[in-house]
Amino acid sequence: GVIGRDYTPAMLDAQIDNLGDIDVLDVYINSGGGYTVDGYGIHDRLASLPYTVNTIANGMVASIATVIFQAPKTQNKGGKRMLYRNSEPFIHNPHWQPDENSNPIESKDARELFDSLVKEEAKLNSFYSSVTSIESDKIQSIMNDAKTLTPQDFIELGFADEIIEDSKKIVTGDDETTKVSRQK
Repeated sequence: GVIGRDYTPAMLDAQIDNLGDIDVLDVYINSGGGYTVDGYGIHDRLASLPYTVNTIANGMVASIATVIFQAPKTQNKGGKRMLYRNSEPFIHNPHWQPDENSNPIESKDARELFDSLVKEEAKLNSFYSSVTSIESDKIQSIMNDAKTLTPQDFIELGFADEIIEDSKKIVTGDDETTKVSRQK
């Protein structure tokens, strides 16, 4: 769903509080994105957990959901960022999308909105660059393209670790096939 509306940091906290004693948390993501503040909040909470976090793209992982998807990488506890072979990863520049209930804006408000979007774009670019080790210019080019990537593209760019082919095999960036060992 929409990050910040259908799923919030508070919802994540409530779920984590009810997990009990676990060693590994698998987080399934199917989202077209949402609000950046909430997405970063969810990412930061997952990355700070004391147990290993894996993220699994189950359908679309787009926009700010791709930041949440990076939690295993920033957590650095051996977790994996996995996609099913039909997942649809997508990154783009942040944008503002008015709805029919939006208030009219004046030029000063438009300038503030512009400045806010530029700042958020730089933050997102820096985040992606740090988790993928791709230079900022290339990240910006991918964000500017704003097109759906393949799971293999996502691996090759450093945004993901593995493609889940079926319940027993995975494909890594090195095209090796290994058995999946999953803890529930």
